[in-house]
Amino acid sequence: METTAQQELEEILKKKGIGPQGSKSLQAEDLQRLPALLVAEETSLTTRCTLLFALLLLEQTEEEKSWLRSFAQSHSKSLPFPLESLLNRSSREKHWEILYQLLDKQELSESDCQISMNWLLDPSMPEYWKGCFLEGERLKRESAEENQSFFSFLWKHCQRKQVNLPMLIDLADNYDGFNRYSNVSLFMAPTLAACGIPALVHGLDEVAPKRGYTHRKLLELAGKKLPATLEESVAMLQNHGWTYADQSFFFPELFALKKMRKEMVKRPFLATFEKLLQPIQASKGNYIVSGYTHSHYKEEVIQQLQQQATCAQALIVKGLEGNLMLPLARATTLMHFDGSSIRELPFSPEQAGLALESDVLQKNIQAEDVLKEGLEALQGRDNPSYRKLLYLGYCLAATFGFENPTNFQNTIKEALQSGKAYAHWNSFTL
Repeated sequence: METTAQQELEEILKKKGIGPQGSKSLQAEDLQRLPALLVAEETSLTTRCTLLFALLLLEQTEEEKSWLRSFAQSHSKSLPFPLESLLNRSSREKHWEILYQLLDKQELSESDCQISMNWLLDPSMPEYWKGCFLEGERLKRESAEENQSFFSFLWKHCQRKQVNLPMLIDLADNYDGFNRYSNVSLFMAPTLAACGIPALVHGLDEVAPKRGYTHRKLLELAGKKLPATLEESVAMLQNHGWTYADQSFFFPELFALKKMRKEMVKRPFLATFEKLLQPIQASKGNYIVSGYTHSHYKEEVIQQLQQQATCAQALIVKGLEGNLMLPLARATTLMHFDGSSIRELPFSPEQAGLALESDVLQKNIQAEDVLKEGLEALQGRDNPSYRKLLYLGYCLAATFGFENPTNFQNTIKEALQSGKAYAHWNSFTL
Protein backbone atom coordinates (compact mmCIF):
# COMPACT_ATOMS: atom_id res chain seq x y z
CA MET A 1 0.00 0.00 0.00
CA GLU A 2 1.25 3.48 -0.86
CA THR A 3 2.34 5.65 2.01
CA THR A 4 0.90 9.08 2.59
CA ALA A 5 4.31 10.55 1.76
CA GLN A 6 4.32 8.83 -1.65
CA GLN A 7 0.85 10.09 -2.44
CA GLU A 8 1.86 13.60 -1.41
CA LEU A 9 4.97 13.44 -3.58
CA GLU A 10 2.92 12.32 -6.58
CA GLU A 11 0.44 15.16 -6.08
CA ILE A 12 3.26 17.72 -6.05
CA LEU A 13 4.72 16.18 -9.21
CA LYS A 14 1.34 16.47 -10.93
CA LYS A 15 1.37 20.20 -10.16
CA LYS A 16 4.79 20.83 -11.70
CA GLY A 17 5.57 18.40 -14.46
CA ILE A 18 2.84 19.11 -16.98
CA GLY A 19 4.92 20.32 -19.92
CA PRO A 20 6.70 23.43 -21.16
CA GLN A 21 3.56 25.24 -22.28
CA GLY A 22 1.58 24.71 -19.09
CA SER A 23 4.16 24.39 -16.34
CA LYS A 24 2.79 25.32 -12.96
CA SER A 25 4.93 26.83 -10.25
CA LEU A 26 5.00 25.14 -6.89
CA GLN A 27 3.51 27.00 -3.95
CA ALA A 28 5.39 27.82 -0.76
CA GLU A 29 3.73 24.99 1.16
CA ASP A 30 4.81 22.49 -1.54
CA LEU A 31 8.40 23.70 -1.43
CA GLN A 32 8.43 23.64 2.35
CA ARG A 33 7.34 19.99 2.34
CA LEU A 34 9.64 18.86 -0.48
CA PRO A 35 12.99 18.39 1.34
CA ALA A 36 11.55 15.80 3.70
CA LEU A 37 9.79 14.01 0.83
CA LEU A 38 12.87 13.94 -1.40
CA VAL A 39 14.98 12.22 1.24
CA ALA A 40 12.23 9.96 2.61
CA GLU A 41 13.32 6.36 1.97
CA GLU A 42 9.73 5.11 2.00
CA THR A 43 8.95 7.10 -1.15
CA SER A 44 9.77 5.91 -4.65
CA LEU A 45 13.21 6.94 -5.88
CA THR A 46 11.69 7.11 -9.38
CA THR A 47 9.11 9.67 -8.23
CA ARG A 48 11.71 11.68 -6.32
CA CYS A 49 14.10 11.82 -9.29
CA THR A 50 11.32 12.64 -11.74
CA LEU A 51 10.11 15.52 -9.58
CA LEU A 52 13.58 16.98 -9.14
CA PHE A 53 14.15 16.57 -12.88
CA ALA A 54 10.97 18.53 -13.64
CA LEU A 55 12.00 21.30 -11.24
CA LEU A 56 15.42 21.58 -12.87
CA LEU A 57 14.19 21.46 -16.47
CA LEU A 58 11.11 23.66 -16.45
CA GLU A 59 11.10 27.40 -16.05
CA GLN A 60 11.46 28.31 -12.38
CA THR A 61 9.96 31.11 -10.36
CA GLU A 62 12.28 33.15 -8.14
CA GLU A 63 10.93 31.22 -5.17
CA GLU A 64 11.75 27.90 -6.83
CA LYS A 65 15.25 29.09 -7.76
CA SER A 66 15.86 30.13 -4.19
CA TRP A 67 14.58 26.78 -2.93
CA LEU A 68 16.87 24.85 -5.30
CA ARG A 69 19.94 26.83 -4.13
CA SER A 70 19.07 26.27 -0.51
CA PHE A 71 18.30 22.59 -1.03
CA ALA A 72 21.60 22.02 -2.86
CA GLN A 73 23.61 23.72 -0.12
CA SER A 74 21.99 21.85 2.75
CA HIS A 75 21.31 18.41 1.28
CA SER A 76 23.51 17.65 -1.73
CA LYS A 77 26.12 15.74 0.31
CA SER A 78 23.52 13.56 2.00
CA LEU A 79 21.29 12.84 -0.99
CA PRO A 80 21.05 9.44 -2.69
CA PHE A 81 23.43 9.24 -5.65
CA PRO A 82 20.76 9.71 -8.38
CA LEU A 83 19.38 12.90 -6.83
CA GLU A 84 22.87 14.28 -6.22
CA SER A 85 23.87 13.49 -9.82
CA LEU A 86 20.88 15.42 -11.12
CA LEU A 87 21.40 18.37 -8.81
CA ASN A 88 25.14 18.80 -9.37
CA ARG A 89 25.58 17.07 -12.74
CA SER A 90 28.44 15.19 -11.16
CA SER A 91 28.46 12.01 -13.24
CA ARG A 92 30.37 11.52 -16.50
CA GLU A 93 28.72 8.24 -17.45
CA LYS A 94 26.94 8.18 -20.80
CA HIS A 95 23.45 7.53 -19.46
CA TRP A 96 23.75 10.54 -17.14
CA GLU A 97 25.11 12.74 -19.91
CA ILE A 98 21.96 11.99 -21.90
CA LEU A 99 19.85 13.19 -18.99
CA TYR A 100 21.94 16.35 -18.75
CA GLN A 101 21.32 17.00 -22.45
CA LEU A 102 17.59 16.76 -21.78
CA LEU A 103 17.92 19.15 -18.83
CA ASP A 104 19.42 21.62 -21.30
CA LYS A 105 16.46 20.93 -23.65
CA GLN A 106 18.78 19.56 -26.34
CA GLU A 107 17.50 17.15 -28.95
CA LEU A 108 19.13 13.75 -28.91
CA SER A 109 20.94 12.37 -31.94
CA GLU A 110 19.52 9.28 -33.62
CA SER A 111 22.34 7.24 -32.09
CA ASP A 112 21.58 8.52 -28.58
CA CYS A 113 17.87 7.85 -29.12
CA GLN A 114 18.62 4.23 -29.96
CA ILE A 115 21.00 3.86 -27.00
CA SER A 116 18.42 5.38 -24.67
CA MET A 117 15.66 3.10 -25.92
CA ASN A 118 17.87 0.05 -25.37
CA TRP A 119 18.42 1.21 -21.79
CA LEU A 120 14.70 1.85 -21.38
CA LEU A 121 13.89 -1.80 -22.13
CA ASP A 122 16.87 -3.16 -20.20
CA PRO A 123 15.59 -4.71 -16.92
CA SER A 124 18.95 -4.09 -15.26
CA MET A 125 18.77 -0.33 -15.85
CA PRO A 126 17.51 1.60 -12.78
CA GLU A 127 13.90 2.66 -13.05
CA TYR A 128 14.67 6.16 -11.77
CA TRP A 129 16.80 6.72 -14.90
CA LYS A 130 13.97 5.51 -17.11
CA GLY A 131 11.49 7.84 -15.40
CA CYS A 132 13.82 10.84 -15.81
CA PHE A 133 14.48 10.03 -19.45
CA LEU A 134 10.77 9.79 -20.29
CA GLU A 135 9.96 12.88 -18.21
CA GLY A 136 12.76 14.87 -19.85
CA GLU A 137 11.58 14.02 -23.35
CA ARG A 138 8.00 14.88 -22.54
CA LEU A 139 8.79 18.16 -20.78
CA LYS A 140 11.22 19.51 -23.34
CA ARG A 141 8.82 18.15 -26.02
CA GLU A 142 10.03 15.37 -28.29
CA SER A 143 11.15 16.48 -31.74
CA ALA A 144 9.71 14.86 -34.86
CA GLU A 145 13.07 13.20 -35.48
CA GLU A 146 13.26 11.83 -31.95
CA ASN A 147 9.72 10.50 -32.18
CA GLN A 148 10.51 8.82 -35.47
CA SER A 149 13.50 7.12 -33.89
CA PHE A 150 11.54 6.06 -30.78
CA PHE A 151 8.64 4.71 -32.85
CA SER A 152 10.99 2.83 -35.17
CA PHE A 153 12.77 1.23 -32.23
CA LEU A 154 9.53 0.08 -30.62
CA TRP A 155 8.29 -1.25 -33.95
CA LYS A 156 11.40 -3.37 -34.43
CA HIS A 157 11.27 -4.81 -30.89
CA CYS A 158 7.55 -5.62 -30.77
CA GLN A 159 6.52 -9.23 -31.42
CA ARG A 160 4.17 -9.46 -34.37
CA LYS A 161 2.22 -12.05 -36.35
CA GLN A 162 1.30 -11.62 -40.01
CA VAL A 163 -2.09 -12.81 -41.27
CA ASN A 164 -3.18 -13.29 -44.85
CA LEU A 165 -6.04 -10.81 -44.88
CA PRO A 166 -6.71 -8.02 -47.38
CA MET A 167 -8.07 -5.79 -44.58
CA LEU A 168 -7.82 -5.71 -40.80
CA ILE A 169 -9.39 -2.82 -38.89
CA ASP A 170 -7.06 -2.04 -35.97
CA LEU A 171 -9.01 -0.29 -33.19
CA ALA A 172 -6.05 1.33 -31.43
CA ASP A 173 -7.29 2.89 -28.20
CA ASN A 174 -5.16 4.40 -25.43
CA TYR A 175 -3.82 1.67 -23.19
CA ASP A 176 -4.36 3.57 -19.94
CA GLY A 177 -8.11 3.39 -20.46
CA PHE A 178 -10.96 5.75 -19.72
CA ASN A 179 -12.92 6.97 -16.71
CA ARG A 180 -15.11 9.86 -17.84
CA TYR A 181 -17.05 8.67 -20.90
CA SER A 182 -18.54 5.42 -22.10
CA ASN A 183 -16.11 4.08 -24.70
CA VAL A 184 -17.62 1.21 -26.67
CA SER A 185 -14.99 0.82 -29.37
CA LEU A 186 -14.41 -2.72 -28.03
CA PHE A 187 -17.93 -3.56 -29.24
CA MET A 188 -17.12 -2.21 -32.68
CA ALA A 189 -14.90 -5.27 -33.18
CA PRO A 190 -17.65 -7.96 -33.10
CA THR A 191 -19.92 -5.56 -34.99
CA LEU A 192 -17.40 -5.25 -37.81
CA ALA A 193 -16.82 -9.01 -37.75
CA ALA A 194 -20.55 -9.58 -38.13
CA CYS A 195 -20.38 -7.38 -41.24
CA GLY A 196 -17.53 -9.41 -42.73
CA ILE A 197 -14.73 -6.98 -41.74
CA PRO A 198 -12.00 -8.52 -39.51
CA ALA A 199 -11.10 -6.40 -36.47
CA LEU A 200 -8.38 -6.24 -33.81
CA VAL A 201 -8.34 -4.69 -30.33
CA HIS A 202 -5.32 -4.70 -28.04
CA GLY A 203 -4.05 -3.29 -24.75
CA LEU A 204 -3.38 -4.46 -21.22
CA ASP A 205 -5.07 -4.67 -17.85
CA GLU A 206 -4.09 -1.29 -16.40
CA VAL A 207 -1.38 1.34 -16.74
CA ALA A 208 -0.75 4.90 -15.52
CA PRO A 209 -1.47 7.72 -15.64
CA LYS A 210 -5.23 7.26 -16.04
CA ARG A 211 -5.52 3.62 -14.98
CA GLY A 212 -9.09 3.61 -16.22
CA TYR A 213 -11.23 0.78 -17.55
CA THR A 214 -9.65 -0.93 -20.55
CA HIS A 215 -10.73 -3.40 -23.22
CA ARG A 216 -9.18 -6.19 -21.18
CA LYS A 217 -11.09 -5.18 -18.06
CA LEU A 218 -14.36 -5.18 -20.00
CA LEU A 219 -13.63 -8.58 -21.54
CA GLU A 220 -12.71 -10.08 -18.17
CA LEU A 221 -15.79 -8.53 -16.57
CA ALA A 222 -17.85 -10.26 -19.25
CA GLY A 223 -16.28 -13.59 -18.31
CA LYS A 224 -14.31 -14.01 -21.53
CA LYS A 225 -11.36 -16.38 -21.58
CA LEU A 226 -8.63 -14.37 -23.25
CA PRO A 227 -5.72 -15.52 -25.40
CA ALA A 228 -2.38 -15.90 -23.65
CA THR A 229 -0.17 -15.87 -26.74
CA LEU A 230 -0.07 -14.20 -30.13
CA GLU A 231 -0.78 -17.57 -31.71
CA GLU A 232 -4.01 -17.85 -29.72
CA SER A 233 -4.96 -14.28 -30.69
CA VAL A 234 -4.47 -15.11 -34.36
CA ALA A 235 -6.55 -18.29 -33.99
CA MET A 236 -9.39 -16.28 -32.43
CA LEU A 237 -9.24 -13.83 -35.31
CA GLN A 238 -9.43 -16.65 -37.83
CA ASN A 239 -12.27 -18.38 -35.97
CA HIS A 240 -14.42 -15.41 -34.98
CA GLY A 241 -13.46 -12.49 -37.23
CA TRP A 242 -12.19 -10.38 -34.32
CA THR A 243 -9.62 -10.77 -31.58
CA TYR A 244 -7.80 -9.27 -28.62
CA ALA A 245 -4.00 -9.13 -28.10
CA ASP A 246 -2.37 -8.23 -24.78
CA GLN A 247 0.85 -6.27 -24.39
CA SER A 248 2.03 -8.77 -21.79
CA PHE A 249 2.75 -11.29 -24.56
CA PHE A 250 3.41 -9.19 -27.66
CA PHE A 251 5.75 -6.71 -25.93
CA PRO A 252 6.70 -8.06 -22.48
CA GLU A 253 9.63 -5.62 -22.10
CA LEU A 254 7.25 -2.68 -22.42
CA PHE A 255 4.69 -4.35 -20.17
CA ALA A 256 7.42 -4.65 -17.50
CA LEU A 257 7.56 -0.83 -17.25
CA LYS A 258 4.10 -0.55 -15.65
CA LYS A 259 5.41 0.11 -12.13
CA MET A 260 7.89 2.72 -13.35
CA ARG A 261 5.16 4.46 -15.40
CA LYS A 262 2.98 4.69 -12.31
CA GLU A 263 5.77 6.15 -10.19
CA MET A 264 6.86 8.72 -12.79
CA VAL A 265 3.20 9.88 -12.76
CA LYS A 266 3.10 11.65 -16.14
CA ARG A 267 2.19 10.31 -19.57
CA PRO A 268 5.32 9.35 -21.59
CA PHE A 269 5.71 9.11 -25.36
CA LEU A 270 5.28 5.34 -24.95
CA ALA A 271 1.54 5.99 -24.62
CA THR A 272 1.49 7.53 -28.09
CA PHE A 273 3.27 4.70 -29.88
CA GLU A 274 2.42 1.49 -28.01
CA LYS A 275 -1.10 1.47 -29.47
CA LEU A 276 0.22 1.78 -33.06
CA LEU A 277 2.44 -1.33 -33.15
CA GLN A 278 0.01 -3.69 -34.98
CA PRO A 279 0.75 -6.89 -33.00
CA ILE A 280 -1.32 -8.76 -35.56
CA GLN A 281 -0.84 -7.34 -39.03
CA ALA A 282 -2.61 -7.90 -42.34
CA SER A 283 -0.50 -8.70 -45.36
CA LYS A 284 -0.41 -5.07 -46.54
CA GLY A 285 -0.63 -3.43 -43.13
CA ASN A 286 -3.61 -2.63 -40.93
CA TYR A 287 -6.29 0.02 -41.26
CA ILE A 288 -5.55 1.84 -38.01
CA VAL A 289 -8.17 3.86 -36.15
CA SER A 290 -6.85 5.84 -33.20
CA GLY A 291 -7.73 8.88 -31.14
CA TYR A 292 -6.11 11.92 -29.56
CA THR A 293 -6.93 14.49 -26.90
CA HIS A 294 -4.51 17.41 -27.29
CA SER A 295 -4.54 19.20 -30.63
CA HIS A 296 -0.83 18.87 -31.48
CA TYR A 297 -1.15 15.07 -31.54
CA LYS A 298 -3.63 15.28 -34.41
CA GLU A 299 -0.90 15.88 -36.97
CA GLU A 300 2.05 14.37 -35.09
CA VAL A 301 0.56 10.88 -34.86
CA ILE A 302 -0.59 10.61 -38.44
CA GLN A 303 2.67 12.06 -39.78
CA GLN A 304 4.58 9.44 -37.82
CA LEU A 305 2.39 6.73 -39.36
CA GLN A 306 3.02 8.18 -42.81
CA GLN A 307 6.80 8.18 -42.26
CA GLN A 308 6.74 4.71 -40.71
CA ALA A 309 4.93 3.36 -43.80
CA THR A 310 3.77 0.15 -42.09
CA CYS A 311 -0.03 0.59 -42.23
CA ALA A 312 -2.38 0.46 -45.19
CA GLN A 313 -4.39 3.48 -44.05
CA ALA A 314 -5.03 5.36 -40.81
CA LEU A 315 -7.78 7.48 -39.31
CA ILE A 316 -7.02 9.73 -36.32
CA VAL A 317 -10.06 11.12 -34.52
CA LYS A 318 -10.65 13.55 -31.66
CA GLY A 319 -12.93 11.23 -29.78
CA LEU A 320 -14.44 11.53 -26.34
CA GLU A 321 -11.66 11.46 -23.74
CA GLY A 322 -9.24 10.63 -26.54
CA ASN A 323 -11.00 7.39 -27.50
CA LEU A 324 -12.38 6.32 -30.89
CA MET A 325 -15.98 7.26 -30.22
CA LEU A 326 -16.81 10.39 -32.19
CA PRO A 327 -18.84 13.01 -30.32
CA LEU A 328 -22.56 13.01 -31.04
CA ALA A 329 -22.91 16.61 -29.85
CA ARG A 330 -20.94 18.39 -32.56
CA ALA A 331 -19.06 18.17 -35.83
CA THR A 332 -15.43 17.12 -35.78
CA THR A 333 -12.42 16.90 -38.10
CA LEU A 334 -10.73 13.59 -38.84
CA MET A 335 -7.18 13.12 -40.08
CA HIS A 336 -7.00 10.47 -42.81
CA PHE A 337 -3.85 8.85 -44.21
CA ASP A 338 -4.77 6.98 -47.38
CA GLY A 339 -1.44 5.19 -47.77
CA SER A 340 0.37 8.08 -49.42
CA SER A 341 -1.06 11.48 -48.44
CA ILE A 342 -2.80 13.05 -45.45
CA ARG A 343 -6.05 15.00 -45.58
CA GLU A 344 -8.43 16.58 -43.09
CA LEU A 345 -12.07 15.57 -43.37
CA PRO A 346 -15.01 17.22 -41.58
CA PHE A 347 -17.71 14.91 -40.24
CA SER A 348 -20.87 15.42 -38.24
CA PRO A 349 -23.57 13.08 -36.91
CA GLU A 350 -26.05 14.62 -39.36
CA GLN A 351 -24.01 13.27 -42.29
CA ALA A 352 -24.64 9.80 -40.89
CA GLY A 353 -28.35 10.49 -40.46
CA LEU A 354 -28.08 10.96 -36.70
CA ALA A 355 -29.46 13.84 -34.67
CA LEU A 356 -27.13 15.89 -32.50
CA GLU A 357 -27.28 14.89 -28.84
CA SER A 358 -25.31 15.71 -25.73
CA ASP A 359 -22.36 13.53 -24.74
CA VAL A 360 -22.78 12.66 -21.08
CA LEU A 361 -19.70 13.26 -18.93
CA GLN A 362 -19.67 10.74 -16.09
CA LYS A 363 -16.80 11.22 -13.66
CA ASN A 364 -15.50 7.89 -12.38
CA ILE A 365 -17.72 5.89 -14.71
CA GLN A 366 -17.84 2.21 -13.84
CA ALA A 367 -16.75 -0.54 -16.21
CA GLU A 368 -19.95 -2.46 -15.35
CA ASP A 369 -22.06 0.39 -16.77
CA VAL A 370 -19.98 0.57 -19.96
CA LEU A 371 -20.28 -3.20 -20.45
CA LYS A 372 -24.04 -3.16 -19.87
CA GLU A 373 -24.66 -0.36 -22.36
CA GLY A 374 -22.32 -1.90 -24.94
CA LEU A 375 -23.98 -5.31 -24.75
CA GLU A 376 -27.39 -3.72 -25.07
CA ALA A 377 -26.20 -1.93 -28.21
CA LEU A 378 -24.94 -5.24 -29.65
CA GLN A 379 -28.47 -6.58 -29.12
CA GLY A 380 -29.99 -3.76 -31.12
CA ARG A 381 -31.14 -1.41 -28.37
CA ASP A 382 -31.13 2.19 -29.61
CA ASN A 383 -28.97 3.77 -26.89
CA PRO A 384 -26.01 6.22 -27.14
CA SER A 385 -23.55 3.36 -27.65
CA TYR A 386 -25.67 1.98 -30.49
CA ARG A 387 -25.64 5.36 -32.21
CA LYS A 388 -21.87 5.74 -31.67
CA LEU A 389 -21.31 2.38 -33.38
CA LEU A 390 -23.42 3.50 -36.35
CA TYR A 391 -21.57 6.81 -36.59
CA LEU A 392 -18.09 5.28 -36.40
CA GLY A 393 -19.06 2.63 -38.94
CA TYR A 394 -20.24 5.32 -41.34
CA CYS A 395 -16.96 7.22 -40.97
CA LEU A 396 -14.85 4.09 -41.47
CA ALA A 397 -16.58 3.27 -44.74
CA ALA A 398 -16.45 6.89 -45.90
CA THR A 399 -12.73 7.25 -45.29
CA PHE A 400 -11.32 3.77 -45.92
CA GLY A 401 -13.54 3.34 -48.95
CA PHE A 402 -14.46 -0.34 -48.61
CA GLU A 403 -18.19 0.32 -49.14
CA ASN A 404 -20.72 3.06 -49.65
CA PRO A 405 -20.97 4.60 -46.15
CA THR A 406 -24.77 4.69 -46.03
CA ASN A 407 -25.01 1.10 -47.22
CA PHE A 408 -22.44 -0.01 -44.67
CA GLN A 409 -24.25 1.82 -41.90
CA ASN A 410 -27.39 -0.09 -42.86
CA THR A 411 -25.39 -3.33 -42.77
CA ILE A 412 -24.30 -2.46 -39.22
CA LYS A 413 -27.91 -1.73 -38.26
CA GLU A 414 -28.97 -5.12 -39.54
CA ALA A 415 -26.09 -6.86 -37.71
CA LEU A 416 -27.06 -5.18 -34.43
CA GLN A 417 -30.83 -5.50 -34.73
CA SER A 418 -30.74 -9.12 -35.90
CA GLY A 419 -28.48 -10.22 -33.06
CA LYS A 420 -25.70 -11.21 -35.44
CA ALA A 421 -23.19 -8.84 -33.78
CA TYR A 422 -24.17 -10.14 -30.34
CA ALA A 423 -23.66 -13.71 -31.57
CA HIS A 424 -20.13 -12.80 -32.65
CA TRP A 425 -19.52 -11.40 -29.17
CA ASN A 426 -20.86 -14.53 -27.49
CA SER A 427 -18.85 -16.90 -29.67
CA PHE A 428 -15.58 -15.22 -28.71
CA THR A 429 -13.70 -17.90 -26.80
CA LEU A 430 -10.58 -20.01 -27.07
